[in-house]
Amino acid sequence: MNMRELPHARALGARFKEKLQNTLFYMNVFQGMRIGYLSLEECRIVLSMKKKEMVLITDELPFDKRSRSLDINLAEHGKMFLENQGQEEKQRTLGVLGSGDYGRAIAGRLAQAGYTVLVGSRNPNNQAIRTLLDSKPGTRLVSQEAAAEGAGILVVAVPSDHYSRLPLHALKGKILIDVANNTKMPKPDEMSQAEILQQLVPLADVVKSFNVLSAYALENNVNQAAKQVPVASDSPRAKKMILELLKELNYTAVDYGSLEKAREIECIPLRFLPSWKIPFIVVAILWCLHFLLLLLKFQLCETLDGNPNKASRLWRHLGLLNINRATAITALWTLTLCYIPGVIAAYTQLVWGTKYRRFPNWLDKWLRMRKQLGLLMLGLGAIHTILGTAVWSSKYDPLIWDKPTVIKTMVKFNSSSFTEKEVVVQNSLMNLQGELFITFGCASMFLTCLLGITSLPSVGATLTWREFMFIQSKLGWMALLTGVVHDGVLGWGFSPQHYTLCSLPSGAQYALHPPLLTVILKLPLLIPWVDNALQTIRRGHDRKKRRGRVKEHGKKQFYQDDFSLDGKKSAAASSSSSTNHSSGSEPH
Repeated sequence: MNMRELPHARALGARFKEKLQNTLFYMNVFQGMRIGYLSLEECRIVLSMKKKEMVLITDELPFDKRSRSLDINLAEHGKMFLENQGQEEKQRTLGVLGSGDYGRAIAGRLAQAGYTVLVGSRNPNNQAIRTLLDSKPGTRLVSQEAAAEGAGILVVAVPSDHYSRLPLHALKGKILIDVANNTKMPKPDEMSQAEILQQLVPLADVVKSFNVLSAYALENNVNQAAKQVPVASDSPRAKKMILELLKELNYTAVDYGSLEKAREIECIPLRFLPSWKIPFIVVAILWCLHFLLLLLKFQLCETLDGNPNKASRLWRHLGLLNINRATAITALWTLTLCYIPGVIAAYTQLVWGTKYRRFPNWLDKWLRMRKQLGLLMLGLGAIHTILGTAVWSSKYDPLIWDKPTVIKTMVKFNSSSFTEKEVVVQNSLMNLQGELFITFGCASMFLTCLLGITSLPSVGATLTWREFMFIQSKLGWMALLTGVVHDGVLGWGFSPQHYTLCSLPSGAQYALHPPLLTVILKLPLLIPWVDNALQTIRRGHDRKKRRGRVKEHGKKQFYQDDFSLDGKKSAAASSSSSTNHSSGSEPH
């Protein structure tokens, strides 16, 4: 359209706008829609409305430039576009049955995503509920029947005890999202809440989802992008729509399969640290064992000479010094427990000559709980660091400090007499042993913190395979080595005389036994031809051809590489398809 035709186009646009407005109001298809402006371009007509913008492609409509007229049936085309507009608006409308805490929270979250949410309540005239929903733009309080009729997807945010009180007749043909949870662990053969709802409304498509999201997280916009939200349904169409909805809400949706899986999904919120129980018990037993050994050596055995002053002085260290020592030894042993199963797995695969044979059950479980062990070690290391600053004095650790200054001075004995006495002045500096002790301790703590941070799913997802392997494997071993040196420089000055007291070794010495053994076992695996043989096996090449089919160990091994503190990426690849990733890896 050239500049000469522009005035004619504007006149035509004004006439078309007036006719279209009259037609729209006459048809009464979509009340409340107003046309803000109409502009004509060379190939389209843009109708700017209240929220949306309708575009009429003029290439598909007869446009006569001579008469400057648009030969269209306004009623027919206007009705068609408004019907499409109405369908789009209905697709962006969701319903929530229930105006309680969870119903209001999920309604607000859906409204933030751009949906129009109809909150169905048994008492839609309740002023208190209406006031609470006024703070959530995009939500409307209506009756449950109105919410069911106005939306195709409904969130059933009421307890299962109240399912029978819902307008079940209006839920036919709808997609129902069941968010209910059990209050206690159900019996193995007990039906889930979602299955009960499906029986009440057999013509509806029930989807189990959103039950792992708390009302607090939804209400306060807690970032849970890494949280996995399971979805289960017998309807593929309904399941697909809810998966897309979760993706739009920035959640990680997981397809669990049929609605029968709702029994498993409803048990997820009731679980209490299932993967942490065994690691926590192991660490607790180790700490108690070390604490008892230290108590026996430094408190009980030291006081066998019967000196009451010495006994009272030693028992004062029970609340801080003993706890710090036990925590330090347990932290080093726990870090060792993160890496020694990888060494065992490597030797096992070298002996077997194949990766297609399952590890023993105890080793499999050990590999799976390394992430939890590593995070517990990080906590123990932090506690040891804090307590270490409290006891940082030459009086506590004279071994790593220069000898203090000793002066002779006259000390007043009573009001009339003085006596000569040696006074120890604690003004010395750390020796080389002490400085190395601090340096390697800080290095080990820093590397351990780095391992803990990268084990977070949100951080690990940003790393490449090579970066993840370098941090968790290479730097992980460096954390163990620096921890060994940190403890070793504290214990190098001990003599055999320290073993004469109740025949118990020093804590700084026996703490080194497991990590040193792990390091020694790791060294042969670093020999090039040994490492090449191990990587060849982990790429799926058996050292010897298997005859027939292995009955007991026929399944592919799930753990090929034992790397990182992340139990989800355990010791070996789940199938041969992942060999490209695991080919460059090495065991912890």
